[in-house]
Amino acid sequence: MSDRARIVQARKILNPRGARRDPLTRLRDQLVNSGMAHRGGPEQAAFLKAVADNRFVDYLASQGIGTAYAELGTPSLTAKLQEAEFVKAPVNTARRIRATYTALTPQEASNVSVWNAITLHNISVDRMDASYLAASNERESGRARIEKAFGKGTKDARNKAMDACVRTVFRTMGGLMRIRGNVSVISDCTLSRHWWLGHVIESARAELALDETRAWEELNRHWSVISGWAVKRLTLLAVPSVMAGLTAYLAHAPAVTTAGVEDLMKRIGSRFSETSPYVWSADEVRSWLARSAPL
Repeated sequence: MSDRARIVQARKILNPRGARRDPLTRLRDQLVNSGMAHRGGPEQAAFLKAVADNRFVDYLASQGIGTAYAELGTPSLTAKLQEAEFVKAPVNTARRIRATYTALTPQEASNVSVWNAITLHNISVDRMDASYLAASNERESGRARIEKAFGKGTKDARNKAMDACVRTVFRTMGGLMRIRGNVSVISDCTLSRHWWLGHVIESARAELALDETRAWEELNRHWSVISGWAVKRLTLLAVPSVMAGLTAYLAHAPAVTTAGVEDLMKRIGSRFSETSPYVWSADEVRSWLARSAPL
């Protein structure tokens, strides 16, 4: 199946009746927007209750969203994920996720519809629970976070908490591009995130000697910063030598802090605004970073 064909197929699965405006986008725009009146309202409440009770696939079907996820032709995960490893995957779990979806191309792996279909497929075959999608960290389950949003507090506080949960579900399921932009599918979508980490690390390994376990740990730790710069400012994902050199540098300099990575990105941006990154080898990028970027 070609890149375009799989993306078209994902959209067809999610919009089986061929509605002029696909139903998942319509639902997302209804529940997540810049207005205030919808926050904490009955529509958000119904959505979150379906997520918490693991009735999410049936709820989406009631909104006209298709459920024939297997027709995408991608496999489901080989074993059910525990919530903690879905939210904060250890290296072996992250690698397993990457291996399951390694056949995807970068174009497919940049598409929100593809990851929505893949995530929902895994929920439908009990490889994960829908409630996982609402978790924002590993210390509080998604179900507990939703229950808290429905719980005590002022009406305004409950409304904000429910809205935040809804946003998290969409971000984690496939990405929230209308709000977060192109970085969302690469950074926010949990399964996609591990695909991209693996893709970058495997590309770097082809260029340089690399401690892969450490590369997974460090890239995962700083991925939100790196992906934000890569997509919005530097298009680093399109320059394999720069991303490979950066990955190798981080794998050998694990003491780099988040602030240090921000500074690293600024240095890279400044350097390659003066010269083309395409004439640099991965090893030259790594060596330059080692000389110019303090821990």
